[in-house]
Amino acid sequence: MCPRNWNGSNLTNAKTRRAYQFDARDPTRFVGIVRLEDFQIVTRAHPIAWRQAMEVRKLAPSTICRKFSTLSSLFDYLCEHNAVPHNPVDGVKQPQTLIMILFALASMAIFLVSVRLTILGASL
Repeated sequence: MCPRNWNGSNLTNAKTRRAYQFDARDPTRFVGIVRLEDFQIVTRAHPIAWRQAMEVRKLAPSTICRKFSTLSSLFDYLCEHNAVPHNPVDGVKQPQTLIMILFALASMAIFLVSVRLTILGASL
């Protein structure tokens, strides 16, 4: 059960829009949401339990992150329309994807190079 007006309408790609709608069904079924008012019962524990269930199903970390992004977008929409007081997905740990790890390593390498250049500059 998703709000009628929330359909990823800000997305220009029809396939992405359909994927958002499909991805939003899984957590609402997991929690047992059948009416719009049911979104108000969702707490931070629900997305955590849903993430653990997806990990048991052996979904790829990138898939879990995509599904979390969809759920977060849905709750942002609900917050903006005063249907829920907050987004329970905010702050829930998501699995690290390879891209995230590579970005962290690249950032660390850049930092170490800048430190080394600073040390070299100070010793000259």
